[in-house]
Amino acid sequence: MNGMALLAGGLAAAAALLWSPPPRALPHAATGPGGDAETDALPPGLALEMLAAAVSQGASIPRALEAMGRAWSGETGEVLCGVATSLHRGADWHNAWALACAHPRCGGVMGMLSDTLEPAHRHGTSPLPRIEAAVDQIDKTERRLIEERAAKLGVRMLVPTGACFLPAFVLIGVLPVIASFGAGAFGSGALG
Repeated sequence: MNGMALLAGGLAAAAALLWSPPPRALPHAATGPGGDAETDALPPGLALEMLAAAVSQGASIPRALEAMGRAWSGETGEVLCGVATSLHRGADWHNAWALACAHPRCGGVMGMLSDTLEPAHRHGTSPLPRIEAAVDQIDKTERRLIEERAAKLGVRMLVPTGACFLPAFVLIGVLPVIASFGAGAFGSGALG
């Protein structure tokens, strides 16, 4: 019986190894203040929250961008400071954001910031409602992605779990019952 249990355990381990995905490299984490230029990606939600904090304290959009740029070191901070400087000097909105939105590392976040802030800058209104709406949208999107990944993980965990428990159930529950029925059927027939 120990040999059968070892065999079942080995088969279950092999099934789990074959079913598991290959290891992936972890994405670079955002470092924020004091981080190096290689890993200074600015998460969109954090960028919007930082902007909302600065604007709610009375900072103009260019001043809020400048404060964010100084707080976030590396290339992303330099790009934000460049946009703020261009806006301070009176550059058109699209011209001020053109290089930032085309940046290879942070262009996506810069484009999102530009799209979120442009109507408020053009009309002289508070950007807080648009910032809050963008933060809510990002949160909903991230929550949906997390739930989708959790559902996929649940399905992926079911197969190795089934591969472990099904052989154990068969070996411990079904085979002894079949063996006892077989012994009872053949044993009584041989004696009778």
